[in-house]
Amino acid sequence: IRIGFEVEYFPACFDAFLEFISHYPVEYLILGQHFSAIEKEPMVHFGSPIRSDELLKEYVDLAISGMETEKISYIAHPDMVFYTGNIEAYEREMTRLINCANEHKLPLEINLYGLQQIRNYPNFTFWQIAAEIGCDVILGDDAHKPENVGSLGDVEALIERVGINKDKIL
Repeated sequence: IRIGFEVEYFPACFDAFLEFISHYPVEYLILGQHFSAIEKEPMVHFGSPIRSDELLKEYVDLAISGMETEKISYIAHPDMVFYTGNIEAYEREMTRLINCANEHKLPLEINLYGLQQIRNYPNFTFWQIAAEIGCDVILGDDAHKPENVGSLGDVEALIERVGINKDKIL
């Protein structure tokens, strides 16, 4: 059994968080950005529909800043942001996120829970971009209940449909 956490990246308190967990045998941190920066009011949950290009950019900026700490092992549901605005803005920002993950050699997770629950992620457009760029991919259960563990659902169909190279799946 390995010990790790799924974490938000909040710049104002990340160092304090790292200090807190330093007393435990933590082996990995998974970046799962769900919320906007805590310094801003009101906080935004990125899983709720947003049309704002500014909020989409904030999501990507936070994820990139988290990756740049060199403390992250992989990115959970990088496509969970529920952006309903301009497709060109989405493609531009997600390309930025995927390129940063590649630069830092961080895998991106296809979230099986999102697939199983038919959420807004996995996002087809995101994974098409990821397949074109050629990022490393990890499959994550994100099991919120024991009965969710190991449910691959239609992940193979998604992988085939978007063209992810199976050699890139870790």
